[in-house]
Amino acid sequence: MVLLQVVPLMLYKNFGKLGPELMVSGELKSIVPHKRSDKRVGVVVFGVPHPTDGASSVLFYFYIKGIVDAGYDVLVQIVSERERSKPEKVDEFRKSIGLKGVKVIELLSQERVLVPNRFCILSDTSVIPQIKENLRVFGADQVVAFDLPAAFLLADYECRNKIVWLGDLRFQAEWYHFLYSVKEQLKNLRNAPYALVQKTKWQKIYKNALLQFHDVIVSSKSSEFALKNIGIDSSFEPYPWPNKGSVDSTANRKLPEKPTFIFFGHLFGLGSRSSLHFMFKKLYPELIKIWGRDGFVIILGGREVPPTWAMLEINEKEEFKFVGFINNLTGALSEVHGVIAPLDVPVGNRSRIITAQAKRALVISHLNAAMGNPYLVHNETCLLAKDERSFAREMAIAVENGQFSRAVIDKAELSYLDTYAPANAVERLVSRLK
Repeated sequence: MVLLQVVPLMLYKNFGKLGPELMVSGELKSIVPHKRSDKRVGVVVFGVPHPTDGASSVLFYFYIKGIVDAGYDVLVQIVSERERSKPEKVDEFRKSIGLKGVKVIELLSQERVLVPNRFCILSDTSVIPQIKENLRVFGADQVVAFDLPAAFLLADYECRNKIVWLGDLRFQAEWYHFLYSVKEQLKNLRNAPYALVQKTKWQKIYKNALLQFHDVIVSSKSSEFALKNIGIDSSFEPYPWPNKGSVDSTANRKLPEKPTFIFFGHLFGLGSRSSLHFMFKKLYPELIKIWGRDGFVIILGGREVPPTWAMLEINEKEEFKFVGFINNLTGALSEVHGVIAPLDVPVGNRSRIITAQAKRALVISHLNAAMGNPYLVHNETCLLAKDERSFAREMAIAVENGQFSRAVIDKAELSYLDTYAPANAVERLVSRLK
């Protein structure tokens, strides 16, 4: 009888020290629930966080690691589609984040949690009971949801402090994707009723979920206004974006005689789609006026192959060179006059710009990019243009005035270190937990 009383007590006292053996089919063994504590933080995230691979998965990794390093016990619940589950990636994350004070669980859903389907948004809420029970057993009195699907699942979980971090807003991003699809093929205009309904549905989901959170963090400054329009208060914060290696500030870069620029990134996202349209349809003719045929080079790099219409443009224009994935990005940036990011879509905050600034490359972008990232200041941390003519003019300045370019590069690097460098960016989220 004494033994029956002692064993559960021993398990309870050592709960915080127990590792993956506590996890069974995505659940914590319900031995004795922990008393709720604000030093115990529950995190829900989609996809496996990783320190180097991906976009959102990278910043999620550094946020979570920052919370752990700040001394919190953390329960990380990773939601994956059953068919896309990669247990080995989960194990890799578990080992890299550190086992002390950290519990990592992968929950499997049959479908994506939120899926657009003509005139509605389908939802799979099957993992909600598991998420709540795991949080109850863990004793988390604070939770952090990374992006909308996680917020959707945690909406009615009650605790002392609920924080949500949001990437690009779906009702903005998908609407602009629709507009660009019409530019690419006029027949896509027939999808307008569907696109309009989807926009409204997404806004409703955002509103209903976010109203249940105490703190809404947005990764793009422009999102503050968009959410305010649907009754949600939010605040912009720079997110943690790591930088491995940068161009040596003391070295004399040997730039090519021919004006040479680079455009890189995920070639199918909204920022890339916007930039490719701007480059081929608007900017290219202006560059021809300045430097003539074959008088300049624009290198395009990315893990993905550009869409078919963009590849046709590349093949027709000898000034454009598609090189695929760039293994040594730092080296490539040291051999060009600047990085161009001509995205004129007024939503989102593009990580490629932050990467370029961190690696000491001159950034030339559209004024609309500063709507998402207020640290983009013309002639201070980057060069900004309002249209294709002024964009071409800024590119010419980058070639002709090397001393000015280096001054902008210096200020951009300092701006990065103050804002998006992981140490400072993570501390801002941790302070919200404190």
